[in-house]
Amino acid sequence: MSLVDSNAVFESRALAIGISQDTVNALGLRGWVTHATFAFSAPHKKEAEPKRTREDPASNKKNAAEAAKLKRLRRTPMPKQLRGGTPCDDNGKPYCFAFNLGSCQNGDDCKKGMHLCCKKGCGKKHSYVSAHKGS
Repeated sequence: MSLVDSNAVFESRALAIGISQDTVNALGLRGWVTHATFAFSAPHKKEAEPKRTREDPASNKKNAAEAAKLKRLRRTPMPKQLRGGTPCDDNGKPYCFAFNLGSCQNGDDCKKGMHLCCKKGCGKKHSYVSAHKGS
């Protein structure tokens, strides 16, 4: 212990800056009697962290599915003529862009996606460009 880090120095400096003797005594009862013990004081008990509530596993799956859907929507580039449409339905099934442009020859068994309108909320059996070209 150095002279600067003594009980007497701590008490005199505390009183010099306006801390009352009662407060200095209360600090002493807590073990804070030098600059070092005061500076490095930490609570002895950690504050209890709030307990995490267990979420419904179904909602976790739903959130994960929703996040995957949003990721898929963000990264799927839409053809210029289909801007304003969506690349897939609410269940994540893709729409055939060629059908929505009016150029797919594959019929209903198309491997590129569903032959339904890709306008959000529409989903009817017509192409986007034929039904919503002006909107």
